[in-house]
Amino acid sequence: MHRYRKHSIEYIIEELKYIKEMGFTHIAFVDDSFLFKGSQAEELFDQIIYENLHLKFYIAAARVDSADINLYRKLRRAGVVYIQQNFCTFEKQSKVT
Repeated sequence: MHRYRKHSIEYIIEELKYIKEMGFTHIAFVDDSFLFKGSQAEELFDQIIYENLHLKFYIAAARVDSADINLYRKLRRAGVVYIQQNFCTFEKQSKVT
C-alpha cells in the first residue's frame, strides 16, 4: 500500500533545483488534489516564481473545480504549460453511457 507524504516547500524547491542542475527542463505533477484550495500549490508556485527556476511544468489529473482564475494566472507565470483537467460526477443523470 502506498503512503502519502507531504514535503515542505523548501524541500520541493531544492529538489527542483537539483533536477534542473541535472539538465531536465520539464517537470510533471500528477496528483488529483494538487491544486485544491488549502494545498501547497499556490505557495509552491509563488516560490518557483521568486526563485526564477525557468522550468516548464505539466499538471496531470487536476480536478476542474480545484482552482480559480487567479491561481491559473500564477501557474502560467511560474512556467506551467499544460494542465490536464478531469471531469467527474457521481450523479446518475450526468453519467455518459
